[in-house]
Amino acid sequence: MKSLKLLVASILLVIFVYYCAPYPIVQEHYSSSNYAKYSYQQIDKLKPSFATSPLKAGVAKVDITPGIGVPMGGYGSITSRPNSGHSQKVYARAIALSNDTQTVIILNAEFLLPLPFLIDEVVKKSGLKREQIYFTATHTHSGPGGYTKKLSSEFALGNFHDEYFNQLVSQLTTAIKRSQENLHNVTIHYTQTTLDPHTSQNMAPSRFDENESPVPHQTTLHFLSLDTDEKTLALIATVNAHPTVYKSINTKINGDYPGILAAIMEQRCQCIAAFAAGAVGGNSSPQLDNNLALEQTIKNYAEKLYAELTKDKLQSKIYQASEVSISADILAVKLPDSVFHINENWKLNPRLFKLLLHDENTYIHVLRIGDLVFAGFPADYSEQLANKLIRWGNNNKTYIWPTSFNGDYIGYIMTSAQYEFPHYTTRDMNFFGKWTGDYLNDLTKAYLLQRKPTP
Repeated sequence: MKSLKLLVASILLVIFVYYCAPYPIVQEHYSSSNYAKYSYQQIDKLKPSFATSPLKAGVAKVDITPGIGVPMGGYGSITSRPNSGHSQKVYARAIALSNDTQTVIILNAEFLLPLPFLIDEVVKKSGLKREQIYFTATHTHSGPGGYTKKLSSEFALGNFHDEYFNQLVSQLTTAIKRSQENLHNVTIHYTQTTLDPHTSQNMAPSRFDENESPVPHQTTLHFLSLDTDEKTLALIATVNAHPTVYKSINTKINGDYPGILAAIMEQRCQCIAAFAAGAVGGNSSPQLDNNLALEQTIKNYAEKLYAELTKDKLQSKIYQASEVSISADILAVKLPDSVFHINENWKLNPRLFKLLLHDENTYIHVLRIGDLVFAGFPADYSEQLANKLIRWGNNNKTYIWPTSFNGDYIGYIMTSAQYEFPHYTTRDMNFFGKWTGDYLNDLTKAYLLQRKPTP
């Protein structure tokens, strides 16, 4: 009996050490790593296709507002806190883009972020391939939760709510299908607007101290219009401020400032308008006038954003096309070992991290519409990474529109320079270490160089 107890204790000790013994932090550059080699090999397997034909588009909008009692999704401090109603309804919007060879859907929802348990079910019921649905979210922290079963995700989204999950899957699938029912010939108009550092700090404040930032804080706004000969069919906009104006004490479902901005855009254009969260990783909430009521302050901010998005004199890059190639790919990515800090020298055991939070597999979703490229990242993607990628694209005659929250989530990803600053976004939420952001950017560039159409 004593021998059996000793054996059991020994086995438990081995298991404990195997999963729980901390690891020293060693962060080697990815350039010669096996995980990077694997990811670059996946790029080589993709087959370019650049058939150009007239662009068509269709749109749909569905209400995804949950009933009272469904968990709020967005603040870990209110895990499973039920909503007490809504101050704004929240919606999902689907924009179908099609030519003679391909159909893709940009699916946008007014919630925190899409996660694998949800998107797998939506893809299955949509009848489309995974790469054909480009998932985005507004990233409101006051939206619905309860749509994931993974324990680690429930800390932000609340306990799984079976009824709302099924409702949400049905609503998202409905939006996808309806968007494809009535397609119109359209011209795409796209604008990049780069704000100066002062305006950037007001519109989308950086979380890093101005004196510590490795580069000046400059926000890039993205704005797209799909127009028929008679009218505007759809608008899409991206801003980099974190949608956390309504704080964790809020119990009313709402879309935060992106919901107000979308409503303003829809009212002005009499069309469907979506807000896709961009490079929010290093930014905080917008600076607002505290002398006014919160709702009025947010509306004023949204009006200013709309003015910046549509202001002619700040349009730095414009792309327009009515005949385009369409391609969509899921770029499989292998990640380095996790780096979840215990302190500056030691980290959580990567085996335990993999068991509880995320394994080494993720992806970048790339959707190319002519010379316009949507690059969807599985993270809170930082503004500094985005600006580097955007500038590289402009120099290569490609307009890159980075978005966060593509359907997977690996934490915050920053530039290697940002990583040196001790902050919760770099230490607690940057799950895969110093080089992950640079690595994902370089993979995106390598993909786009291979997938570049010849003149």
